[in-house]
Amino acid sequence: MRISNFLKLFFVLVSFVVFGCRTLPPVEFENSNQIFIEKTVDKINLGSTFPIPTGSSVALLSIEADKTLDIPIVATIEDQLVRALLKNQFVVLERDCDMLKHLLKESHPTDFKNSYSLVVPTYNKKGDSVATSFDLLKTHLKAADYIVSYRILECGLVYGRNVSDGNIERQGLVRLHIRVQRSDSGEIVYAENLSGEYKDRVPADFTTYYENYHYNYYSSEYPLQKK
Repeated sequence: MRISNFLKLFFVLVSFVVFGCRTLPPVEFENSNQIFIEKTVDKINLGSTFPIPTGSSVALLSIEADKTLDIPIVATIEDQLVRALLKNQFVVLERDCDMLKHLLKESHPTDFKNSYSLVVPTYNKKGDSVATSFDLLKTHLKAADYIVSYRILECGLVYGRNVSDGNIERQGLVRLHIRVQRSDSGEIVYAENLSGEYKDRVPADFTTYYENYHYNYYSSEYPLQKK
């Protein structure tokens, strides 16, 4: 009797291993959320409605912070915006902080003969004037004719509730505030809230495998805003 019970338990365990465990589905990367967000940003087609001459040199900058933002979703959006500006026949100048450091090394790898010092009066905590010296290096980088700045208002995707033929609808939205201003005077010649929307259908059972990133609403970071 004990041997019979042991065999029953053995067959139950084998059946669970063989039939109960599910292998990862063959999910294609083209259906991933990353690619989906890229296609959503492309729907904005940045630069197609700019009131500035085609061929003008532009620099893409974030309104929120004067530094490189390496958050994955921000990097994805900026990459797609640069591609759109190039496709719309604008000359895009590099303004990524890390890339500018590399460009500086390439233009002046060992020669600092064109460098010079600039002395600027600053103030310490006591209010005393202190002379501070900055080393400046002349480069061959071009100045942009126009500044294209952006602020992320909303970015994300949602899945529908109705499943049809095993598929579910996926909806994406990217909303950006875009400004274009003359670099020489600061005059704003264009200011709009632009949206990109994209939809597709994916297998409903695979949605969890597409969620490699979690997208949130981006709140503005104004200088005087309390942290």
